[in-house]
Amino acid sequence: MIASYSRILSALDQARSAHPDLVDVIALHADLIQAQARAPIAFANAARALDGESAARALDRGEPLLTLLAWQPDAARVAELWTQVCFIIATHRADLAEAIACIAQLPAERLVSLVGAYLADEEIADAENNPEFPLARVALNHTLRPFLRAEAERWQSWLASAPWYLGSCPFCGGAPDFAALEKGDARRLLCSRCDTEWRFSRVGCPFCGDGADSYFEDAGYWLYVCDKCQRYLKAIDARYMEPPAILAAERVLTLGMDVAARDKGYVGV
Repeated sequence: MIASYSRILSALDQARSAHPDLVDVIALHADLIQAQARAPIAFANAARALDGESAARALDRGEPLLTLLAWQPDAARVAELWTQVCFIIATHRADLAEAIACIAQLPAERLVSLVGAYLADEEIADAENNPEFPLARVALNHTLRPFLRAEAERWQSWLASAPWYLGSCPFCGGAPDFAALEKGDARRLLCSRCDTEWRFSRVGCPFCGDGADSYFEDAGYWLYVCDKCQRYLKAIDARYMEPPAILAAERVLTLGMDVAARDKGYVGV
């Protein structure tokens, strides 16, 4: 299931009064989400037709569906949203404005290559190791999310019942950046790239597969950490929550957990 943009925005809006310390953060992400919701989604080429049997076989082999699709977002529309995303970040984060200005003016061919690297989960950096380029991954994440979400939504009925037990997204192969504890022995993971949600075991690191990850718990939120791969994963205890938590909103409301985890030497998505 992928939460609608309106549900995410509503959850963030309701959280403003409860989290006065996050007003600026919520405003930034609300503007980004609104820009994503308005983005005209079109693709440079149609997805390759997949029947249910071939998709099920691929998922059973541990292959995310995006690897089977001839999928590519429309370059012009990606560039248009990229410019908007960079402007929004610069407007809300004056401390990043100069760095964002450098990547906002990337030539079209460079942006296309960054998109390819991002989708292939490759390191994003320019040849000169420009210190501003780590921001490019952040901007790309917000720019490509609506395109990936739109494609992922087409396959949700298959993904919901897929025999998928991996720690990476069954649609795009992305890593999770948030989770919800569910009744029983499962966690529901949220893809950091396309917002697809899928079930995973309660214990064990989704990043390296080590079964000895540990966690810290505070006020209904959990921080899973793995001392083998030094990765972390935020989570909310949703076992008794009604209505269910909107994970895409919770990832924003828990940015303080990211700071705490990184201060301890753990690495996020």
